[in-house]
Amino acid sequence: MKIGLFDSGIGGTTILAAIKKVLPNEEYKYIADSKNCPYGEKTDEELKEIVTTNVEELKAWGAEIIVIACNTATTRCISYLREKYPELKFVGTEPAIKLAADTNAKNILVMATPGTIESERTKSLLSENQKPGQNIELLACPGLADTIEANYESNNFEPINDYLKNLFSSVTFAPDIIVLGCTHYSLIKNQIQPFYENAALIDGNDGVARQVKELVQGKSYKKILLLGYGKEGKSAENYFKSHFNCEIDILENFTREEIENKDFSSYDLILRSPSVPPLHLSNESSLTRYFFDKCPCPIIGVTATKGKGTTCSFTKSILDSLGKDAYLVGNIGTPSIEVLDELRPTSVVVYEMSSFQLWDLEKSPHIAVVGTIEPDHLNVHDGFEDYINAKANICRHQTPDDFCIYYKNNPDSIRIAENGNGKKLAYPLEIPAEILDSVVLPGAHNKDNAIAAISAVSCYMNLSVNDFCVEYSEKIKQGLANFHGLPHRLEYVRTINNTSYYDDNFSTNPSSTRVAVNSFPDSDIAIIIGGRDKTKNEDLAEIYEILKTPNIVKIILMGESGHEIYNRFEDPRFVLVESLEEAVTKATESVAESGRKSVVLMSPSAASFDMFENVYDRGSRYQSIVKGLQ
Repeated sequence: MKIGLFDSGIGGTTILAAIKKVLPNEEYKYIADSKNCPYGEKTDEELKEIVTTNVEELKAWGAEIIVIACNTATTRCISYLREKYPELKFVGTEPAIKLAADTNAKNILVMATPGTIESERTKSLLSENQKPGQNIELLACPGLADTIEANYESNNFEPINDYLKNLFSSVTFAPDIIVLGCTHYSLIKNQIQPFYENAALIDGNDGVARQVKELVQGKSYKKILLLGYGKEGKSAENYFKSHFNCEIDILENFTREEIENKDFSSYDLILRSPSVPPLHLSNESSLTRYFFDKCPCPIIGVTATKGKGTTCSFTKSILDSLGKDAYLVGNIGTPSIEVLDELRPTSVVVYEMSSFQLWDLEKSPHIAVVGTIEPDHLNVHDGFEDYINAKANICRHQTPDDFCIYYKNNPDSIRIAENGNGKKLAYPLEIPAEILDSVVLPGAHNKDNAIAAISAVSCYMNLSVNDFCVEYSEKIKQGLANFHGLPHRLEYVRTINNTSYYDDNFSTNPSSTRVAVNSFPDSDIAIIIGGRDKTKNEDLAEIYEILKTPNIVKIILMGESGHEIYNRFEDPRFVLVESLEEAVTKATESVAESGRKSVVLMSPSAASFDMFENVYDRGSRYQSIVKGLQ
């Protein structure tokens, strides 16, 4: 595709470089309109005539997308150009005020030409995005673009430095962020930075590049097939319909054999939902891969057999307490594609990643967290090694600039961490007790989850764990204390007399049930267990070993695996039931007789699909029954 750009001189070359970085194979034509520099000193009519001349030249060359690589020309002329040339796609640039304000920085300095400073668009950006207590000052820089134009290419920086010294003498505060509101200014970052060594310098170049990439790819996507139509599939349909003028077909409830016998050659893109394994079709990708390709900011990816949702939530809560623009997505409930348009380079994504989302990932997150790994989803994966191989993609493609945090007490976590070239950090490690005491969730495993989260955020902050805990102790404690647990993950429901009821319906394998049981060493436990086993009943012996825990006084068995356990093993504590209502009743009766401190724990160690719609349905029905007890 042919992409044209113009600016009043060399400033727009910074945007050209950003676009070429993400679209290296397109054709480009750049007009350096130096004779009309700076655009900010032209009248509206003069500027319209100038930009029209440039657009006509690019149109004659065959440009399909035209980038106005100038803030002033964008704010004053982009609407005019879109109306005059409806057959062309225009992308403009504007001061990155929203990007800066979203970081919650206290002091922000916006450098721009007088024309940009005085524009209505800049005033709107300021009024729409400035946060309470945030100081954003606009600094007009008359003649700076001219000075850069005249001296930059000859490496004569003395006039530029003299200009900046005089300019910044009028600034009465130390900015946390400096917004470079003219493309010329991006050329002299190295000259600006020494005046404010601790300030972050940002421009809108990467945002423009993303917009152009979306237009190019939208042009290519005429027909898309979505394989799977669950929550992520529905979100993907909404996203692609709103972004691309393309036809979308949906295929669900299919077998692999049916897929292999179909002709999909008419589709430009085939996107799998997480539950659909790689099919190795032409133009096949996944929603996770699509997100990783488009995400403009660092990703903290977390995987484990169990505990990844809690670790992600601790991580997000700590980031929130630090004032970061953090997003929690993935297996935890929010499809990543739903937040893609909201992300900025200063954002950070916390991504809960199951083996399904990692299956054929070709990029790894900047920070990977690998918790306890045990056999799971073996009814879908081709054995445990296939499951491990999928999980390993979380760090397999890391570079030495990335980080891999792994659970040192689990051999398969260690094995996964050996993939890739990221810096390795083992946990659990020493964290001050006063910090970990802020964790309100029961169980030693949740302390480990908190340590993993602290480690991940310390890497994001480019600090050692020790320095992070010293410098940000109160913020970490606040983040840990603010998280009270996820639905159906060892969730407290209520207490009646001496009996407390807990909902651990997200337990779909033995490892999570073991953790749940070990969380209540001082209480009598009546456990409700059973459902659809995910290992073809290969883990039933392991489950029964867990059920031998001395303080489990009654075992209520239900569902397919509950019946199988009842038939395979003999135990006087067994009670076989046919409904959840009966299970809660029998469990309550069994512990009420003793009068001691007790727990009724529903931790099925199996999937829910034999009797319920999903784990949320199973957990919600359990809680409804418990809350109705008299």
